[in-house]
Amino acid sequence: MRKIIVIILVGIFFSYIFDWGFLTGRITEYPILCPNDFHEGNGCMTIRITDYYPDKNTQTVKAKSDFEIKTLKKCSVINRSNWECKYDDESATFGFNNGQYHSTTLWSKTQNAEDMLKTDLEYIYVPRWRYLLEDWHII
Repeated sequence: MRKIIVIILVGIFFSYIFDWGFLTGRITEYPILCPNDFHEGNGCMTIRITDYYPDKNTQTVKAKSDFEIKTLKKCSVINRSNWECKYDDESATFGFNNGQYHSTTLWSKTQNAEDMLKTDLEYIYVPRWRYLLEDWHII
């Protein structure tokens, strides 16, 4: 009986940390913010996630966060795991390439642009399990 309970608990745990978005057409960005000189378990914090629902037919992506839902229209969508959008103000492109989130800043090259990019923090995009471990302060 004890083995069955352990198996059930392990199953529940793994089903919780696995990202089931592929069943609903959703793909999720899991960002953490870390110091540039970070080491595992040294000062990273989780940032709110965003769920994306890309639509190949309309070439749009719905972005859903805790606070809002936006329809992004400047997009090129191949499938759920491969798409790219540009912000309306054209300040950045972002999307997924083979299921891996990416973002590129497109600020014009002005004297202040380099100053705006200087920071001691770095956004890192991780899988759900790593995001949860950071959120639970395990690593």
